[in-house]
Amino acid sequence: MILWQKSVATKLPAVNEWHGADVINGRARIFDTTKYKKLKKALTFQFMTPRFLPIDFYCDMIIEVTMWKVRDTDGPVKAIMDALEDAGIVTNDKKIRDIMIPRDYHKRDDTDELRVTLITCEEELLRTLVDRRLKESP
Repeated sequence: MILWQKSVATKLPAVNEWHGADVINGRARIFDTTKYKKLKKALTFQFMTPRFLPIDFYCDMIIEVTMWKVRDTDGPVKAIMDALEDAGIVTNDKKIRDIMIPRDYHKRDDTDELRVTLITCEEELLRTLVDRRLKESP
């Protein structure tokens, strides 16, 4: 069952452009680069859906992507998940269980395309609805 779906045409950054890491007190600290922040902000704006009740149960995500063949497929995944949370589509991106990424290719100078679909397993949806009903009953 489709819970939410959105298509976006935008330039998607390569995976090695979104994060860097420094070691501070023996622990790796990840920081967001400018390109990652710009993509996340653009996707958050695109994903905002008026009067949408945020998904607060486990769901799966399909990211259909069309990119130039030299580019990494997994580049935009972190930014997409963070943007879904910032746009209020999901309460926490930890609720996204499985990610499927079918990919298509385009010519070098064409615009990248992205379609994000959130789907759920019926048993997870039923469990959530029953839990909500039990909380509401006296």
